[in-house]
Amino acid sequence: MARASGVHSDTLLIDLEGHGREEEAVGGADLSRTVGWFTSLYPVALDLTGIDQGDAFAGGPAAGSAFKAVKEQLLAVPGNGIGFGVLAHGGARSVPALAGYEGAQIGFNYLGRISAGQDDTDPVADANGWQRATDGGGSVAGAQDPGMVVPAVLSINAVTTDHADGARLSASFGYAGRSSATTMCRNSPNSGCLRRPRSPPTSAVEGPAD
Repeated sequence: MARASGVHSDTLLIDLEGHGREEEAVGGADLSRTVGWFTSLYPVALDLTGIDQGDAFAGGPAAGSAFKAVKEQLLAVPGNGIGFGVLAHGGARSVPALAGYEGAQIGFNYLGRISAGQDDTDPVADANGWQRATDGGGSVAGAQDPGMVVPAVLSINAVTTDHADGARLSASFGYAGRSSATTMCRNSPNSGCLRRPRSPPTSAVEGPAD
């Protein structure tokens, strides 16, 4: 369901970011006394061949088929992608075909579900010197210096937040306002020719997590 420079493809390459807290990756590892993300980043080629795109975008039965296909493909990724970094950047153990990987043009990061507190401030958290991370505006807006090199041409961050009226799924879309590349990608919707975008504007959407 990807289109770029007039090229149609049923396969889309994206970079997925995860928390990297995969204890099974190292025998005997115990992460119970650690906090935060270790962070993993790995590519996934999502194949929606045979999905009726028009029906899917219209919310028809094909939308369910698309969600199911993506879910099953992600579940098939070994260890939630934790081994990609070793295979791509593990020195003598690296796989040559992966060592030159430049990254996808689309990055996606699901930040999980936040259940502590119904608002941006929480009295208990405040009393102990903690506050909910908002990254500079909204749950996933992301505050970035305009001069920063963004990780992808399009970066999507999503999070589910519990509120008094129910759970809400929010997503922010950060995209390259301009790029150091002088031409758009012409050969492949998955090529890396826009790996150095700058000045990422952001927009956000929010809705019920049903």
